[in-house]
Formats: sequence, structure tokens, C-alpha cells
Amino acid sequence: MFIIIEGPDGAGKTTLAKQLLRSHPNSKYLHFGCPANEQEALNYWRVYAKTLLQADSTKVTILDRSWYSGMVYGPIMRDRIEMEPETADILEQLVIKNGGGLVIYCTADVNILWKRCQERGENYIKTIDKLYSIADKYEEVLSNYCKLPVIKYDTSNNWKMCDKYGVD
Repeated sequence: MFIIIEGPDGAGKTTLAKQLLRSHPNSKYLHFGCPANEQEALNYWRVYAKTLLQADSTKVTILDRSWYSGMVYGPIMRDRIEMEPETADILEQLVIKNGGGLVIYCTADVNILWKRCQERGENYIKTIDKLYSIADKYEEVLSNYCKLPVIKYDTSNNWKMCDKYGVD
């Protein structure tokens, strides 16, 4: 099974991934960054396809970002289309054929996201307006192009899962 964690910067994706790893220690965790250049961006779908095809069917594979991020960040932050809906559909079919999966969409109020980014010293997103655009684009992409089940996890008030679940 695949758990795909998505969401804007500061939404708690990596925090959630670490919590999932603690509760599922036999999982495989993969973090995907942005393509280094336009040529890599055009072929980045192959990285995802290889990952999906080579996944161990007996383990949960946690993807910290995926092709949905390319659909969001590519046009907003890098002025290029990095993932076409048709290619995203093929990757979703690979998820389904190779054990199934779901998307956990981490989000929060944009002002909170902005504050978290500022506190961490992130300088990739330079204005809160860009962050609003990213949040809006995620809503569009996951509503219109994602055919996998999506769980929306609002981290505005709950940055960390409670101790009751064995995580701090």
C-alpha cells in the first residue's frame, strides 16, 4: 500500500511521515524534492513510476510529496508544467495495480503555514501570496485530478498527533 503525503510548505508533511514511520516501523519512506531543471522535470514521472513498480508489496510505502506536487509547484514556482493530468492518471493506475493507496493532504490556514515557514527560516516561498496560490492549487489538483482517496488533515490546531497514539 502507498501513503502519499501532500500539501504546501509548512503543512506538516514530514512531521506526519515521521509519526507514521514510528507507528509502522517496517514501512519504506521516500521524500521527493523538486526537479533540478526543466529536462529533469520532463522525465520526473519516470522516477515515480520506477518507485511504484519496485515497491515491496508486503510493506507500506510512504511518499513525502509526489506527482501532485509537480502539478502544483511547477506552474506556480517554476513557471513550467511538470506533470500533465494524463501522466498523473497513469501513475495513479500504477498505485492501484501495485497495492492501492491513498493521499493524506496536510493543510492549515495559510497564515499559519506562512508563520511556520518563517520560523523555520525557509526562503523558497518569498511571499504569502505565493503560499495562497499554492494552497488554492492543491485544492484544485486534488479535487479535479486525484482519483485516489484523499484524507484532508488540517494541522492548524493539531501540529503533532497526541501521545495516545504512541507519538510525541
